[in-house]
Amino acid sequence: QKFQRRLRIASIMCDFCKSSGDRDGIFFWSYILCSLGFLTQTGMSDEETIRDQEGSGSIRVILARSSRHPTFRILFRYIDDIPSLYPDLFQKCGRKPMKRVPA
Repeated sequence: QKFQRRLRIASIMCDFCKSSGDRDGIFFWSYILCSLGFLTQTGMSDEETIRDQEGSGSIRVILARSSRHPTFRILFRYIDDIPSLYPDLFQKCGRKPMKRVPA
């Protein structure tokens, strides 16, 4: 699910950059699409859902892949934040995301 979501975000941003003539943006988002293509679903981080101690809800603990460079975590966080930075391009749908904390 994360993989498909990130691919969709990168594709939308690449199309947006093409339509606005942003060459640097096209290069950047094309690079992200290629990176995601190389990593595939298995390159995404694992998550473990844990019940909050106070009982107020659940959180997801993000377990990093040892085979993936740690810088990808920063890049993926950026990709995941893009819909909130471009609300005109992305419609909110589905459940509210669960809070994520790195392990």
